[in-house]
Amino acid sequence: MNKIRLDHQLNPIEMRILEEVTRIAKENSIDCIVVGAMARDILLTHLYGMPVQRATADVDFAVAVQNWEEFEMLKNILLQVPKFHPSPQHVYRLHYKHDTESESIGYPFDLVPYGGVEDQHGQIHWPPDMDIMMNVSAYSEVLSAADEIQISDGLTVKVASLPGLTVLKLFAWVDRGSTTAKDALDLRFIWENYAEAGNYPRIYDQHYDLLEGLNHDLTLAGIWLLAGDVRNLVSGSMVEHMLKLLQDEGRKDKLIQNMLGQNRDAGAFEKMENMIEQFINGLKG
Repeated sequence: MNKIRLDHQLNPIEMRILEEVTRIAKENSIDCIVVGAMARDILLTHLYGMPVQRATADVDFAVAVQNWEEFEMLKNILLQVPKFHPSPQHVYRLHYKHDTESESIGYPFDLVPYGGVEDQHGQIHWPPDMDIMMNVSAYSEVLSAADEIQISDGLTVKVASLPGLTVLKLFAWVDRGSTTAKDALDLRFIWENYAEAGNYPRIYDQHYDLLEGLNHDLTLAGIWLLAGDVRNLVSGSMVEHMLKLLQDEGRKDKLIQNMLGQNRDAGAFEKMENMIEQFINGLKG
């Protein structure tokens, strides 16, 4: 687990949410990590200075709980924090209302439980109807390799590492890629910037032959390196599952289309294909 100090401050609302959720989870012996777009921004934008490609609209936390009762307990304690309010639509969402007179909804933050609430396939089914399903099979591995980020002098939070976030984003895309491209766009952003995220020394010192074989394309070398880090993070069966997903031609084409977004420049599709191919090569080792 890497311990890193963040030099670029988050905004005050995000700071308040991180402080309260982290504090309350720790007081109740619940492991809690920042995931989603906020983890992306903390690591790539605030730590390495890369410009945001997609604005963060909320904060996502993964919380390790033994059962749904413990999850509800955590939610109820959080709702005792001034200016924290429940969402009328989503059982997993709360809102921070900085000024209730001027903000009808507030800034949302989500709690994603894993651990004792998963079924045998690593999925959770949200109460009360249990009809909304989410894949959380990789969360335990992601927690074990989370980065500890010192946000300020008095606040350190666990944040999903870039390899961990890559796994979560891939499975999130599988769950909801038919309705939104945001996970694919985040995945592309991580892939394209992994080399620059402190990994140039590893590429040049440990994998220079690979870089030469890729015509000194640092982006592709970074993607290969990232895939190897993913392979070392998760189980062999999960690696095989990811390979199966990425080697399915229909899924691969859909992922490329989502990664491209509005960009339909000549050669863009081929570029995405090369990126996926390098990620597959890295997963295979």
